[in-house]
Amino acid sequence: MTTLGEAVGPDYPANPHTGASRPQRDRNGTKRRRRSAVATLFAAVAAICAISWVNSARADEFMFTDGELGINVYGFSYHLDQSLAKEIGTDNQLNPGLGLRYEFAKWNRWSFFADAGVYEDSGRNTAVSIGTGALWHFDGGFRAGAALALFDSKTYNASHPFIVPLPIAAYDIGPVTLNATFFPKISQYNDIATLAFWVTFWPKRW
Repeated sequence: MTTLGEAVGPDYPANPHTGASRPQRDRNGTKRRRRSAVATLFAAVAAICAISWVNSARADEFMFTDGELGINVYGFSYHLDQSLAKEIGTDNQLNPGLGLRYEFAKWNRWSFFADAGVYEDSGRNTAVSIGTGALWHFDGGFRAGAALALFDSKTYNASHPFIVPLPIAAYDIGPVTLNATFFPKISQYNDIATLAFWVTFWPKRW
């Protein structure tokens, strides 16, 4: 799984890790686009939750389960601005790492989980992530939901830990779950919008 992490001043100073200079851009236009992307992201997550709620006419009781432990294997990523990623040195799209997923509760078609992992991020630094989230189970193995995650890496947010909400899509085929998420471009935290992919293996299902 890759997973799961990727303020610039008016002169766009050099990237502190690579020394590459950032291109000059319209700051106001960039900020508007960032705000629009974040608003769209949250609207999509809210829509998924609303549709799921409407479809659950007879909600089952929320309950904690005996718990199931899965192994996250990271992963790959894809940067939506490839040229900028290369220019500022965050173009690494092979992100090996390992982590754990613990599914601990269910409610109706929702499953609730906690994730923790370590992997090599887009800037070729070691990233640590920990978070919790929920997935709605559609028919046919498809899942969709969101997570709230804490990231810590020298690549992001000027090397300071930060918390970010993320959408999650998954496809469950029994012993294996394929996962994907989207890291939006947000000033200070992440310079390039990125898709990330990882796999969860469930030992008890084999």
